[in-house]
Amino acid sequence: MANVDLPLVLIGPVVRRVEPRDVSVFVVTSQPASIRLSLFDGIVDANAPPTELAVGDANTTRFGAAFHAAVVTVHLADAAALQPGHRYSYDLRISPDGGTAQTLEDLNLLRDRTVPGYGTVAPASAPVEINAIGYAEHQLPSFVTCPADLDELVIAHASCRKPHGEGTPALQYLDDYIDGLQGATAGYPHQLFLTGDQIYADDVAAALLPGLTALGVQLIGGIETVPAPRGNATLNVDSTVLPAGFRQKVTASAGFTSEEAASHLIGFGEYLAMYCAAWNAELWPVLAVADANAPGIPTNQRTDLQNDKNGSPSDAPIVLGQPGPEAPADTITPLYSGSAAADDALHDAREEFLHAKELLDDFRREVPKVRRLLANVPTYLICDDHEVTDDWFMTAGIRATTTANPFGRTLLRNGIAAYVVCQAWGDNPQTWAEDQNHRNLFSAIAAMFPSGWTGGPPATTPANTVDQALGLSSGTQSALDFSFTIDGPSHRVRVLDTRTRRQYTSQSGPPALLSPEALDHQLPRQDDLPEGQVLVVISPAPIFGPAVMNEIGGAIAATAYDLFALTREATERAARQDVTGLPNGRPTGSQFFDAEHWGAHPTGYERLLERLSSHPRVVVLGGDVHYGGAFAMDWTGQGRTSRLVHLTSSAARNGWKDVVRNLMLLNGMSTGLQQIGMPMTRLGWTETLPEVVSDLATEPPLTRIRLQTAPVLLSDEFFREPHDLNRSPDWSWRAQAIVDERPPAERPPAARVATPADDLPADASAVRRYGDAAAMHSQALGTAAVARGLQFLNNAGLVTFATGADGIHVRQALYSLRLRPDPNEQGAAYVLYDARVEPDPVPAHTRVGPGV
Repeated sequence: MANVDLPLVLIGPVVRRVEPRDVSVFVVTSQPASIRLSLFDGIVDANAPPTELAVGDANTTRFGAAFHAAVVTVHLADAAALQPGHRYSYDLRISPDGGTAQTLEDLNLLRDRTVPGYGTVAPASAPVEINAIGYAEHQLPSFVTCPADLDELVIAHASCRKPHGEGTPALQYLDDYIDGLQGATAGYPHQLFLTGDQIYADDVAAALLPGLTALGVQLIGGIETVPAPRGNATLNVDSTVLPAGFRQKVTASAGFTSEEAASHLIGFGEYLAMYCAAWNAELWPVLAVADANAPGIPTNQRTDLQNDKNGSPSDAPIVLGQPGPEAPADTITPLYSGSAAADDALHDAREEFLHAKELLDDFRREVPKVRRLLANVPTYLICDDHEVTDDWFMTAGIRATTTANPFGRTLLRNGIAAYVVCQAWGDNPQTWAEDQNHRNLFSAIAAMFPSGWTGGPPATTPANTVDQALGLSSGTQSALDFSFTIDGPSHRVRVLDTRTRRQYTSQSGPPALLSPEALDHQLPRQDDLPEGQVLVVISPAPIFGPAVMNEIGGAIAATAYDLFALTREATERAARQDVTGLPNGRPTGSQFFDAEHWGAHPTGYERLLERLSSHPRVVVLGGDVHYGGAFAMDWTGQGRTSRLVHLTSSAARNGWKDVVRNLMLLNGMSTGLQQIGMPMTRLGWTETLPEVVSDLATEPPLTRIRLQTAPVLLSDEFFREPHDLNRSPDWSWRAQAIVDERPPAERPPAARVATPADDLPADASAVRRYGDAAAMHSQALGTAAVARGLQFLNNAGLVTFATGADGIHVRQALYSLRLRPDPNEQGAAYVLYDARVEPDPVPAHTRVGPGV
């Protein structure tokens, strides 16, 4: 694909860290530039700005020929510190080297406009609306600082935003919410936490990848080369050597386990391009079309593919066709080998192709709203797995295998480096500027593709420095982590890095997501949080969830998956392995179901809960799991009690599919899944001796093993008979599900289930009654996805606090849109969870077992 004319601003502006004396904004430009950030009081008309409160200046850092980034910060004196709960506006003045300075108004970012849609076929051909980033034309973007009163604090959070994920994209609901405030300060979000998977690097649509590859080449100034996963060859990161749809085998050969990696990002430029596409609709490339002339395509599918080609731009690249001779046959996925496994994989790729394009179009139309959201709310980001690859450091074995492979190490380096630039840097700019380890990593990333580089591998010395700093080199550990803390007047937020500081106790078993040392660093035991304030913890992986899915369903599903795989013939497994590159053709059950949640490593989990119990009131925000939910947990031990309220918001755009989705969306089932096993109680002892329970002759072997394994963790359902405890637990915790308890009339109209009319005349005909019943049934089907418990629709959360006679409450409103909405219907708070954050001691236990 030919180079496109890049706008001056590629990403941003994104409001990042905001503190009383510092305001930081992230921006990426296509040219080297100096940037001035000007801060103003209140809502500001860009054509009549008041006197600046303060200014900050920065020069961009070069990460590629056309990718120059800056986090520019305004520093204020103590006497001029920002007021809590107050609105401030800002402008940028960007001066390209040798060019004319341009403000946000000059850059046309403060006007509503449109850009062309895709192709000639509706609805994709309709123009894409681009919103003025200030919520009104010619109005500067603004933000509201955290208030002094906890009851006025509003926190937004979301996770898991895949461009071709199922369901309506949900981050736009937060933008719609702000737009609906019409400039009011009350209720305005003060902080936005994106808790992981801001991009999907492994699961990329084949229609999108060629454009990202081409944009990536343009951004860094040449075609990257990477080591082949086997042998000494190198591979060009382009659409001929590593074509879209054919990359599954190359990633698996390096030890990665995702089976959704057919169009995995590989090059540093591709990762940067994906961030551009996620946050700027004007940079969206021409989507590819699938080869309609390839052999073996059924007639009806061939017609659909040809119609798509006819309705696409003439320069649309063609994918999923027979690769050319440049593509190494021993490296790429052999979709045209003629085996049954290859035929199945090619058929699936073609079948999914057109549907993915529809989903991509929906996503692109959300991007302008997301850009506006990020420009107006202080935004904090933490990585999970998909920013790099699905199984990033999942187990000790995967970590060792992928980092030992030159291709694997390169892919990890590129993904994490892009995360540093586009996410981590703005979370804590001062640390990246002052801490030596952070500075060394940052400088090395900037030097990988220096001025004068026109293609090939990255510069050797800085690439090696990045590897060492990130713990990717043999025998090294990361010199830093990505956790950070942000304080508000009435709360403290600690954001956990659960990806790079893990504790592995076996090669293939699930890890503790934080080692003891990492826990001490990220959640200090002695925290000076003032009495009455709330600790907010951001954990990409939820700390608590429904027992039926975490403790029961996950293990059963993984075991069943592995057993089913073993039933296949050896020849079938070998054929699939040739296509996917994965041992036996598929990932293991634990890899497929991502068995890396906190509870999968009981010792690490209980260690975390004990540490959190140092604070009487804790609110945890998490994502990752593709459902929204809420749970409350009380922890009692060591003379103290703590209340933890867990609020999950996921996915922003990656809904459940097909039969599974339909089952999960049933009102009764989704609420029931959340409450199975609730309330749940756990009793814990640090040591196994003296023995906790005697007389175990009738108990199953697993129970006896639990009693001999430290820490000893017990609950009633582990036993067949009740038993007296020989000694009191060292600690205990109790968890319960939180559901929406609003009366029907207080829920959004789309979330209300119809009730029979009570004013029918006594002689109403049967037809009339049948008609009313049919109407109720139809309306109930429309609200079947908006249960009061778990929310399986795409969602984004707004978290607020309220202090009453019984103490502090926290509330989470999950904004979603039902599957078949009415025309022009917008997302609404279908589910509202409310829970006290005041500690409630767990009753003392003297017995354990059924009926206790």
